[in-house]
Amino acid sequence: MIKSEVFINQNNKEIYFWNNDEVAIRHLVLDLQDNVIQDELTEFTNDGKCLTSVVFASDYQTILGYREYFYDKKGTEIGYSNYKRINGNLEFVYRAETSYSNNLGTICKFYDHKDNFVYYETFENDPEHGIYQVGTFTSDGEEVLGISFPRYSDY
Repeated sequence: MIKSEVFINQNNKEIYFWNNDEVAIRHLVLDLQDNVIQDELTEFTNDGKCLTSVVFASDYQTILGYREYFYDKKGTEIGYSNYKRINGNLEFVYRAETSYSNNLGTICKFYDHKDNFVYYETFENDPEHGIYQVGTFTSDGEEVLGISFPRYSDY
């Protein structure tokens, strides 16, 4: 059974649609007059792994952006690539590679549209509170705040 949940804020209305596994499979963004701004659909494999998330414009045909996920042979997510419509074309924006280590936690490296390594984020897993971000660092290892690439979606 599909469930939905509506969130209304000052600028828009967002509707999330959830599958039986409590995973959001659709994210619809409307203005306050219920006009569609964007519609995001997510595709999953039979075993529940996310393959792609695609954002459509209000015409339901124009792709505004998408994210493609990658997995290793064991089925562990190892990264994703983001694409966004820029000047009328779908352009590669950035990619992320994730590596896991029992000693170091999780490291996610981010590469720009020219495939240059720009920065990385580190995460640790707390048994009581789950995964949390430890820090963000430049490719030279200097800790920074507020660095990020544009997402494939504006919402």
